[in-house]
Parts: sequence; C-alpha cells; structure tokens
Amino acid sequence: MKRINWQVARGALIPAIGILLGLGAGAAERAAISEEDVDSAPPSAWNGTPTVAATREGLAAAWCAGSGPGEVDTGIWFARRGKGGWTVDGEIANGLNKWGDARTPCSDPVLFTDFLGKLYLFYHVGRRPSEIRAYLRVSPTAGRGWLQERRLPAGALGATRNPPLFLGDGTLVCAAETRSAGRRVRVEWADKSLKFWERTGPLNRAFVMPCLSPVVLQPAIDAFAMLAVAPEPYNRLVLIRAKKGFRKWDRPRRLALAVEGTPIAAVRLRDRRFLLAYNPEGKRNVIRLAVSEDLEHWTPAGEAASAPQGELLEPALAQDSDEKVHLLFNWNGKKIRHVVLDPEKIQPAASRGRGNASARR
Repeated sequence: MKRINWQVARGALIPAIGILLGLGAGAAERAAISEEDVDSAPPSAWNGTPTVAATREGLAAAWCAGSGPGEVDTGIWFARRGKGGWTVDGEIANGLNKWGDARTPCSDPVLFTDFLGKLYLFYHVGRRPSEIRAYLRVSPTAGRGWLQERRLPAGALGATRNPPLFLGDGTLVCAAETRSAGRRVRVEWADKSLKFWERTGPLNRAFVMPCLSPVVLQPAIDAFAMLAVAPEPYNRLVLIRAKKGFRKWDRPRRLALAVEGTPIAAVRLRDRRFLLAYNPEGKRNVIRLAVSEDLEHWTPAGEAASAPQGELLEPALAQDSDEKVHLLFNWNGKKIRHVVLDPEKIQPAASRGRGNASARR
C-alpha cells in the first residue's frame, strides 16, 4: 500500500479508508495493484462525480469540484496521469455565461475517446433538472489542450454518468438520465459529426420503477443492452435489452443483484467479461465488484474499497492498453481516489456457486 490517509477522531488515529491489497478479505482486494489520490490536496471543499478514460498518452480524469453539488462555483476539473503520476490541469468548464459575469453549476462529466484517439467530454450546466443544458468539449491532444465548448441541440443530454459507445460507422450511442419528471432513462444517438441527435422515449416509468445511472453496453456486434439502478424500494440492478439495433428496447427487468440506490459503473473487459462497480445494498462505505458473462447473472468478486465510516460513491471504470482496470470514486466528497486492478485476478469471490444473481421481473 502506498499510503493510508489518517484522520483524528475522538483523540484516536483511525485509517480513513482501506484499500486492502491482498490481505485476504476478497478477490477484488487481491486484484488491487495500487491506490492513490488523483489530487492529494484539492483546493475545493467538495469533489465528486468522477469519470475516467484511457488515452494513448495515459489516463484522463475529470470530476466536479466546488463548494458543493449544485453550488454556482462548481465546475469541471481535469487531470492526466502518465508515468510520473497525476498532473492536475485545473478547471476546464465553469458554466460562465457569455458576458462573463455569472456562473451556473456544472455536473455529470463523462470522458470518452474515439477510434482516432481524440478525447471527448460531455457535461451538463444548470441548477435545476428542467434547466439542464448539455455541452461537449473535444481534445485532439489527450487533454493537453481543448477546443471551444459546443452546446448540444435542445433536448439532447448526451451521456450521463457512464461513457457512450462509438460504433464502426461513427455513430455515438449514449445512455442518458432525465430527472425533471422523476428518474427516467433513455438512449440518445448522434451521427459522426455529433451535430444531429435523435433519442428514444423513456425506457421506464418513473413512478412505477425509477431508474438512475444508466450505462449502455454492446454484448455482440448487433446487440445492445443497458444497465441501471432501481433505487428504493427495489434496490436492484436493472437490465434493459434492445429489440433490434439500439432504437427500440424491451421493458426493464430487475435482476437479483442487490445494490444501493447510488450510481454504478460498468465496462466490458477485453476478456469479454462484464465488470460492475457498485455500492451493495445498505453499504455506502463499500465499493464492490461483480462479474458477468451474459449481463443476466452477476457474481460478486470482492470489495475494491471500503472504509469504517463515511461514503465511497460514484465509481468510474476504464481499461487501459496494458489491460489494467482503473477505478475512480468519490471519497466522502473530499477527494477522488484511484485504484489500479489486475483483471486476471478479478474473479468470483466464491466459485462455490453462491452469490449468482439471476433475472426476475
């Protein structure tokens, strides 16, 4: 372990967070290679909603930072990680109006790359859900420089929380979450110019089964699926499969995997397994991993991070060219933590046949 953050509590020193590297607490701990802060001394009081992407030059990360979620000084901060560690470049989006005399809160950053290596950032600007406007920034240099921000067409949100899919013809497929009339999810897509957008209607009924933190995945060349979270009273992982292509979708189904009503992250690994990072039900101080071959049946694969108290929230996942898996998460709203995982060691916590989560209505 590189470092343990310590805090004073009632006169005693206690570890603020434990990333258990091979101490026998579970498969994910044995898979952990290293852990660190993205920024060891962030200037902002609150830091959250991280996103991560693998570029040709290393890792890129972005997150919200300011006085707190929804505060006018909350902007999008950016950092790059090369061989020497993390370099924080500072704020790259601030919600400043065209006159430069007022700011609006920024939220929901999502980083992703295309086949040519360009780095993209979606983010939202707005105080209330009904006022949200979506923006896009592009970096041809893996985050070393950014082109002028571009506002998406009215009504388009782009990706929310999790990266989109770039298809072979240049089409971008995004999973979006709307909050103005309850928690609903939908799919949006754009042509390769990213100027012309279309979308489905809501894929769930917010007041029957609300859904949040959608992530779109591609189990096969011609197959698409979405994972999401159904919060209380369900606290279950949700699966929605596309009927054909990505324009028409089946009804959402609750799976047996119990999750907290907090954001999730999911990615398809190069060994073709699906990896999920989530808070287990009732445990916001734990980030657990689970693996699946088919998106229907999920097997827990240990805890990637845990703390004796507080909240570890909003995981983000990416796999780099060296096959390593990178997990970022919000540590108590104070810092963004980074854990490096060996995917070969991310295995079910029990090949004993327990913990397999099957689908149910």
